[in-house]
Amino acid sequence: MKKVIIALMLLAFALPVFAQESTTITSPVITNTTGADDYEKRSIDVSDDEIKELIKLNTGNNWALFLGAGLAIGLAGLGAGVGMGSAIRGGLEGISRNPGVAGKIFTYLLVGVALIESIAIYGLVVSLILLFVK
Repeated sequence: MKKVIIALMLLAFALPVFAQESTTITSPVITNTTGADDYEKRSIDVSDDEIKELIKLNTGNNWALFLGAGLAIGLAGLGAGVGMGSAIRGGLEGISRNPGVAGKIFTYLLVGVALIESIAIYGLVVSLILLFVK
């Protein structure tokens, strides 16, 4: 199982490196509003800044960003869930073996679960950065 997780993490980090940039600009088709079957050629005035923005939006790397964001939150959530389950199981076993120290175990259990949850929040932050900061 560890080998699969490591392979997925390496794949997530390697995909943006191999993504190719496309410099083609796709534009919507402008149809003839007169009802004729043929299309009219129309000139559209576009500034250089708008062309650069279109090129940035259509680079073709968006799929890698989406995949990386999904893997970031997915793996962080998976790891946090497994870690919390293991921590809670250990805490409950400790309490069931020695009920006299239940207060101390519960305190440490809450601190540990909060630290584990912070890892999931880091994964969420990484995925949001990948999605909204280009």
